[in-house]
Amino acid sequence: MLRASSALLAIKTAALPMIFALLTGCASAPTPFESTAGGWAPYGLLAKYSTLPRFDQLPPLLENQLNYPPKPLHEKGLLTENSELAAVKYLLDTHFIHMSDERLYFQKEDWRAPIDLMQQGDNLFGDCEDYALAARAMLLKRGIKSRLIYARTGNGVGHVITEVDGWVIDNRMSRIATRADLLGYQFFTMSEPNLGFNWRTVKADDGRQSNTQLALRN
Repeated sequence: MLRASSALLAIKTAALPMIFALLTGCASAPTPFESTAGGWAPYGLLAKYSTLPRFDQLPPLLENQLNYPPKPLHEKGLLTENSELAAVKYLLDTHFIHMSDERLYFQKEDWRAPIDLMQQGDNLFGDCEDYALAARAMLLKRGIKSRLIYARTGNGVGHVITEVDGWVIDNRMSRIATRADLLGYQFFTMSEPNLGFNWRTVKADDGRQSNTQLALRN
């Protein structure tokens, strides 16, 4: 009986990494994004220079839930950094409704601090950079530093994602992703964790610099 119990315990322990991979969508740590000097901060962020400190603040709808991790993603023994990211994405996907700046604010680009997002009931409205900025602020509240990355999707549309050591929170993805998951993406410029204006150029997969100026001007 003792041997059977020991064998069962060994099987359960060995299965934990597999269970974690199923919950978070990732099995091993990815390669972090590399960058060099010379990146440009997106114009939408530059236009918010005077209100930049507000970008660390969250609406109560999100902040009040940060201390209550979603049960589907926080099983005992699986509390790792990746599951922290998965919990943030879970909360955002629960409350966030994608809507363009043109529809919300009648402007092509309007970068807003998470605390200033349009809200109706338990729903928050915004586009990809609003989602990415909210993810960044939520991670910051949980003691995790992240970076924003400006990219273009496979259909050529400008896009913003949140990155932590190679893990990616992207409103277009159903789970935590890695660079390899983002097929067709071109990555151009990346923020520092403090979200200042000292952005850096993201290196391509082959180590070359992306054409940041072309990406941000078009």
